[in-house]
Parts: sequence; structure tokens; C-alpha cells
Amino acid sequence: MSVAKPVILLVIHAVLYSQIAGAADPERVETVLVTASRTPVPVASTGSSVTVIEHAELEQRQATAISEILRNVPGFAVSRNGVMGSSTQIRVRGAEGNHVMVMIDGIEANDMAQGDEFAFAHLLAADVERIEIIRGPQSALWGSDALAGVINIITRRGAGPVTARGSFEAGSFATRNGSASLSGGTDRYHFNVGGSVLDAGGSNISRVGDEDDGYENATVSFSGGFDATEWLSLLVTGRHVDASNEWDEVDFFVTGLPMDSDVESESVQDVAQVRLEVDPFAGRWTQHLIAAYAGTDNENYAADVDTGSNEGKRWTFTWQTDYRLQTAQIVPADHTFTFAVEYEDEDFTQRGPASFFGDPNQDRDAQTTSVVGEYRLLAANGPALSAGVRHDDNSEFRDDTTWRVTASHLFAATGTRLRGGYGTGSKNPTFTERFGFFATSFPPFIGNPDLTPERSKGWEVGLDQDWSAGRLSLGVTYFNERLSNEIVSFVFDPATVSFTSVNLEGTSHREGVEVTGAFKFSDALQLRANYTFLDATQPEVGGGQERELRRPRHTGGASLNYSFQGGRGNLNVNFAHTGDQLDVFFPPFPLPQQTVTLDAFNLVAVAGSWAAHRNITLFARVENVLDDDYEEVYGFSGQGLAAFAGLRVSLPAALPPR
Repeated sequence: MSVAKPVILLVIHAVLYSQIAGAADPERVETVLVTASRTPVPVASTGSSVTVIEHAELEQRQATAISEILRNVPGFAVSRNGVMGSSTQIRVRGAEGNHVMVMIDGIEANDMAQGDEFAFAHLLAADVERIEIIRGPQSALWGSDALAGVINIITRRGAGPVTARGSFEAGSFATRNGSASLSGGTDRYHFNVGGSVLDAGGSNISRVGDEDDGYENATVSFSGGFDATEWLSLLVTGRHVDASNEWDEVDFFVTGLPMDSDVESESVQDVAQVRLEVDPFAGRWTQHLIAAYAGTDNENYAADVDTGSNEGKRWTFTWQTDYRLQTAQIVPADHTFTFAVEYEDEDFTQRGPASFFGDPNQDRDAQTTSVVGEYRLLAANGPALSAGVRHDDNSEFRDDTTWRVTASHLFAATGTRLRGGYGTGSKNPTFTERFGFFATSFPPFIGNPDLTPERSKGWEVGLDQDWSAGRLSLGVTYFNERLSNEIVSFVFDPATVSFTSVNLEGTSHREGVEVTGAFKFSDALQLRANYTFLDATQPEVGGGQERELRRPRHTGGASLNYSFQGGRGNLNVNFAHTGDQLDVFFPPFPLPQQTVTLDAFNLVAVAGSWAAHRNITLFARVENVLDDDYEEVYGFSGQGLAAFAGLRVSLPAALPPR
């Protein structure tokens, strides 16, 4: 099903209409991104689709888990195996969960020991300052895991007088959640140290039974920067997460569905980075030296008995140089040339009891040396262009080169921005797909060492329009992506009586439309909304295309925020819709797998806060207000109606005059 023609006609119509619309506010502050390029770049000169979530929105919605916030991002689909703390996948524009790179303060944090997917289940909102999301192929800038996009989680930076902050909340499912931080800074240094502890009794995940599956999370983060001179600065960041969650195993012998189980997973995640910046020429020629580490350790237990573990470690060393040039004679424009060399070392370890099917105990490693080049042009009259290329020399696969180009033009007089881009991407098979071994189910899963990398190419075209001095805005994007050598897991191999991973023959197709809108009724009342249509298919055995699993055709949401009493009070109503989607059901062996449909569902949340004192804010929220009964993964029940309340304390703090 092609949607290109009507979308292109819609974009042309919107452009023509915008030329007679009211002019945008010329004094609006431009948002600067640190993820859409290898160097900071304004949104107006970005050809890719971008979503920025600021700290104010996180506070208004009182988010506990970042994955709940991401439900309202265009092109995103969330799949969670039940309640908070359960395994959570996020797919971008129909891609796989391990096709999106997640960074924490610029550090790649995807878990190589869990199929290169990021563990969204354990990412809490405490101390998160901002989230930058770039959709579309970004491998040319960031490498293998960025085939479908990048999410950069930016934590709080200290500024101004030393400030202590704390919060505590309690509510449904025996939940207690607290956080504390200390931060401050001057023109020469800044620091922030924070921590949070979450303890939730949980609720029942399976369709039957009454066992509650609990969750615990302890997170510590820090950041600090120091300007040794006007041209030499040092930045250090880090984050440590220690989490455990109870979950239900699937009954492979009788029902094929989850059942009450005495099983638990414990996860430890660490990321850290040291960044040195040398800028002796006032921004004209800058050097960056970066050393980063990301590690995970995942342990599984059944009835307090260790049933297996895996561990991943990634070291990354980067040198990057940026040269900026202004031309005024021929073409009045700013030019940025970037060159980077990156070395990455990955280590994978799996441990567990040997069985009839094999021995899971193994140690694997891989190294990649990459060279990256990027050129950006920002002309004085509005156009912006970029081109990037990356060459990867990987120890396990053939050398690979990816590239992308983007263009953007802002018509300042009318507030109209046209943008577009084309790029290629690649995704290397994961250690799990190649060498993983899991015998806790029957048939077991055994990796396939003969897998080849996935390849993609994709393009998009979009229009962003502001009216009434920025009070009303609309964005429309059409995207089209093709993926070859798609890797699918849990394909039954009768020769070994096991599941394995294979490369599909043919091409997977993904195209769709993303629509975003915002309306500012007044300074106090604002509405944001989005809708995505997605058509995602993969090659079907015997020819043709079939709809991919866990890719709803229709997703969308809206958030209405009302601030009152001079900012002392705030009320937020959030709506998220997920359309019906397909999933797979594995009945007891030897019956063949079945394709099933997950019903559409709506999640409504209401959050309110009140500044009772200059330093104290009271807040409360209700999640799943409609008590919708839903499943995002077949057989795993979603969380029902829940209510929470708490308070935030900040010292010192200042509020608008009463």
C-alpha cells in the first residue's frame, strides 16, 4: 500500500497555503540539537525528522519510566511484557528494537548481551533533563545500531547556586519511588550528583493466577565539567543502574501462555565517559578526545537457583576534529567540516548449565575501526545542506560504507520549513543471534553464526509550518525505507529441533506518514498531538509480502497542559492510542506457531501539581484512567488503573510572585 502520492500533494498544498499565512515570530528562540549531527546544529537546518522532549514536559506528565513518555513520539511503537520493569521494546518506523541507537549523554548504551537492544525497562526519568530523537537512517554518523534512528538521553547539568532536590511518591501496587540530587555551577565548572530508588510490588502479568510480579530499581548518575582555560575543558559523566524484576515464564507444554512462576532477573548497567575538548581558535578549529565505556551484567534465577547469565562490555575511543569556515564573497554561508576516527572493542560472555542440546558457556569479542566525515552548509538566506559518510572495518564482517544527505530550507517570513533526506544503514548480527543459547524453553534457541549484516536505505520528505507567531504549528512527514537481509529469530529448524535466527530473502518494506501538531490557546493552555500511519511488511514464504509483527498501523496521542495561578498549579491530561497489531503465539510443541491479533487500546493519564510553598510542590497522577484491559505482547497483561501521589522539595528555589 503506497501513501507517497497523497502525502506529496498534501505537502505541496501546505507550502502554497503557507505563503499567504501570517508570518512567524522572528524572535522565537531556536532549539539546538547535539544528536542530529556530529556537531551541535539548529533544528531549522536539520533535514531529518526530530522530536525534542524538554524537562518541563517530563515534570508536567510526572513520568516514572521514560518508555511511557516515548509512547507519544511520532513513529514509535512500544511493546512491554506486562507491568513496570518488564522487558520493553521500542520500534521506530517499523524497524526492529535493536535498530535504534540509545545514548546516555552521548554514550552508546545498547546492551550487546541482550540482542543489542537498549533496556528501556530500567530507564527512569529521575535526573533526565532532555531527550533528543532523530528518526531515519543515521548509520553514516553513529554506526551499526543507528539504522532506524537515535535517542539521546541527556541528564541534568549543574548551574548556578548549589541546589539540593528531592522527591518521593507512593501509590498503587505497593509502589514507593524516591530521588535526590545535588547540583551547582559557575562559569568555570559545573556538577550534578543524583540517585533514585524505586520499589514496586507489581501486579499479575499472566491471564490466570494471582501472583504479583514486583520490580526494584536503584540508579545513580553524575556529571561534572571544568574549564581549565578558555580553550581547554573536561567533561566527565556516568550512570549506574541496579535492577531486578520478577516475571512469568511461558507454559510451553500445556497452554503456551505465561503462568505464575518463581523466576527473576537481575540487571546491572554502567555507562561512563571522559571528554576532553581543545578549542584554541574560538570555535573555528576544535578537537575532541573521548573515551567511553558501557557494560551490562544480566543474571536469571528460578526458585533462587542461577539458570544462566550474560555480560557485555563496550569500550569506545574517539578523536574528532571540527573546522568551521565562513564565506562572504561567493556564497554567504557557514561551513562545518568534521572528521572522526573511532575504535570500538566489544566483549560478550554467556554462562549457564550445559544440557543435551549444548553448552552455553562462551566468550566472544569483536572490534571495529571507523572513519567518519561530515560536511554541513548553512547559507545566509535559509538553505541548509549536509552530507555524511562512514566506513567501518569490522573484525567479524566485510568492510561497510554508509552515507546520507539532507537538505532543509526555512522561509522565515512565513514560518515554513521544507526538509528531506536520504541515507543508507547497516546492522551487524548480534552476539545473541550468532552465538546465543537458551535451553530454558522447548525447543531451545541456538544461534546461527552464518548470519550476514542487515542493509537499509531510506528517504523522507517533510514540511513544518508555523502560524500566528508560533501559536499554531503543523508537521507532515512521509518516509519510505527498504531493508534487505532482515534477521528474524525463533525460526524453527527441524534439523536441530530448535529455534534459530535466519536472514530473510528479499526486501522488507516500511513506509508511512507522521503528522504532528501543537496549538497554544494561551500562555497557560497548550495542546500537542501526533498521529502515525505505518505500513510495514516483510517477505513471505512462497512470495509476496506479509505484515510484520508488533507494528500497529495506527498510533497517536495528545497531551493537554494547563498552568494556573501564575504557574503554581499545573494539570496535564495525556492520551496515547495503539492500534491493533499482529503477534505470534507458540502453542505446545509440536503444534505450529500461529499469528494472532492484539486489540487496539487507549491509555489515558491525568497528572496535577501544586506549589504549596516556595520550596515544596505536591503532585498526584492517575494512570490508565479508563482501566483499559490490554496486551502489548500476546498473553502478557498490561498494567491496570493506578494512582500515585507525592511531593518535590528544592533548596534553594524561587517561584513566580503570588
